[in-house]
Amino acid sequence: MKSPTARNFRAACMTMSPPLRCATVLRMRHHRTILHHPRWACHHTTRVLPASRPSPHGWLGIAVVVAILLATLGASAMEPHEVAILANADLPASLDVAQRYRQLRHVPQENLIALPLPKDETIDRDQYDRLLATPLRAWLTQPGHAQIRCILLVYGVPLRIASTYPESSEHAEVKRIDDRLDRLEIESPLAPEIERLRKQRDQLTLLGRSDLAAVDSELTLLRLDHPLRGWLPNPLFQAKVAPPAQVQLPPGGLFTARLDGPTPDLAVALAERALAAEAQVPRGRVYIDARGLTQGSYAPFDEQMRRAAARLRLLPYPVTLENTPRLFGPGECPEALLYYGWYRLGHYLDAFDWAPGAIAIHLASSEATSLRRGPYWCPEMIRDGVTATVGPVAEPYASAFPPADLFLARIVEGQYTLVEAYFLTLPHLSWRMVLVGDPLYRPFLRTGPGNGGEQP
Repeated sequence: MKSPTARNFRAACMTMSPPLRCATVLRMRHHRTILHHPRWACHHTTRVLPASRPSPHGWLGIAVVVAILLATLGASAMEPHEVAILANADLPASLDVAQRYRQLRHVPQENLIALPLPKDETIDRDQYDRLLATPLRAWLTQPGHAQIRCILLVYGVPLRIASTYPESSEHAEVKRIDDRLDRLEIESPLAPEIERLRKQRDQLTLLGRSDLAAVDSELTLLRLDHPLRGWLPNPLFQAKVAPPAQVQLPPGGLFTARLDGPTPDLAVALAERALAAEAQVPRGRVYIDARGLTQGSYAPFDEQMRRAAARLRLLPYPVTLENTPRLFGPGECPEALLYYGWYRLGHYLDAFDWAPGAIAIHLASSEATSLRRGPYWCPEMIRDGVTATVGPVAEPYASAFPPADLFLARIVEGQYTLVEAYFLTLPHLSWRMVLVGDPLYRPFLRTGPGNGGEQP
C-alpha cells in the first residue's frame, strides 16, 4: 500500500495541463514507475515534444505537495557547508579549480571529493557508474556528509554521458525530421509540411529511448533508483517556496551546478564574478530576443519571452525586446545584465557587453555540447564575461529549458541562490540541461523586492 504522500504526489503529477500531458504520452507505449522511492512515484515516458508551459492551475497539486515536504524545514538560502565540490583527481587543473572555489566560498575542506575520471568531456555509461556514481554515492553516505544538498562539478569532470544505444537508420531519420521541423516551426510556422512531418515523426520512437544525459542532471538522482531512458518531471518546477523555507527536492534528490569553461581560470572567474556582483548594486540592461511567433508549437516559448519582458519593465532596468526573426547584432547590447533569447544554433553572436553579474540563456539545441571550445553559446559567453548560463549537452527540446518568465522572475526576486532559482524553474531531471555558474551566487541580493534593498 502506497503512503498518502506517494498517492498525493502521483495525483499531482497527473494534474499537469492537457498540452503537456498530451505531449508526455504521445509516444508512450506503456507506463512505469519512475522511481522506487514513494515520494518520487509518478508515471513517466521517455520523450516530450515542444509544448506550452503547464498552466498554474494544472501544477497547483505539485506546489501543494512540495509545500508539505517543506513544512518541517526552516533554513533559508543554501549555505557553503551544504555544497560538495567534485573534482577530477587525475587532472591537476581540476583540483586547483576546486580548491580555489572552496577558498572563495569558505566551503569546508571535507566537502571536497576528488575521483579519478576520464579527461574528456564525454564519459560512457559504464565509466559513469563505475568511476563516478558509485564512489560518489558511497562518499555521501559517510558521517559528516548528511547535510549536502548540492554537488558542484568543476572543470575537468566529464560533462555528458554517451548513449548506450547505437545509431540506426530510424534514429538518423528522426534527427533529420527534427532538424527540418525546427527550421519550419521558427521560419514558417503555418507551413502545411509541418503536420505531415509530425505524423511521420510520431511513428519513430528510437530517439525517445536514448539514455544520453548530462552528468550533472543524472547526479540529481544519484541516490535514487530510476530509469535511464528519457526525462523525469521535476517536482519543484513552478513550486511556490517562500523564504525562509528551504528549497529542497524530495528525499534523496540533489541540486547540481557546474564551475566550468574554456580554461581553468575562466571556470574560477565565474565564482569571482559572482562574488564581485554580490558586493554591489546590480546595474545594467535587460535584453529579450523573441521571434514574433504567435502560431505553431514554438509560439508558447516566444510568448514566455514577451511576458518576461513585460514583467521586467516593472523594475528599474531598461528592457529591450527584439520581437522579430532578426537577432541582436554586434554591439547592440551594451551593459547586458540579463539576456534570454533565441534562435541561432551552435554559433555565438557577440552582440553583448556583459555587465557585472550577468546571467544569460540562449535557447538552442547544442549550446553546452562543449564548455571548453566554441563556437557554442555557453563557452563563448563565459569567455566574453557572463557570470552564469544554462544550456543543453545535446538536443533537449525547447520544453526542457527554464521558461523565460519564470526563471527571470526567480532571479530578480533576490531571495534564492542561483541553483535554487534554477531548480524552481527547471522542467525536467535526468535529462540534458546544465547550470554553469556559482551555485551560491545570490543575484539581485541587494535589490530584490523581498529584501528591501537598494535600487539601481
